[in-house]
Amino acid sequence: MAKIMKQFLKGNDLSLSIQAIFKNELIPCTVRHLPKGEILWHDKEPHPYSYFIINGIIKLHVVTKEGREKALFYYTNGSLLGFQNLAKEKRTITTATAILPTSLYACEFSLLYTFVMNNPEYFAAFTS
Repeated sequence: MAKIMKQFLKGNDLSLSIQAIFKNELIPCTVRHLPKGEILWHDKEPHPYSYFIINGIIKLHVVTKEGREKALFYYTNGSLLGFQNLAKEKRTITTATAILPTSLYACEFSLLYTFVMNNPEYFAAFTS
């Protein structure tokens, strides 16, 4: 099981400059603490936030037509999620659930997007 999870874990995959956006609070953000099992977002909900995981694990999953849960990714310390859809109204097809107690920074996606677009050094780091 541990070997299988390692292939899905996405952690510390961001450049230090992107991590600094959250750690140095270069944009307004709050810290959220999720207990194990708490859902961060449900599928088909509008989703205007991005998250940077301080510690813990978030499982991104879907429910198949047959009603089975299928895990897509496990995000852990140092991962950024909730930014993938650049549409104005972000409705996701996934559900995100804390599978361990998890602490994360939460910010409005539009603030992160504007900051990155207006700061070339962060834009370069974000797209590399």
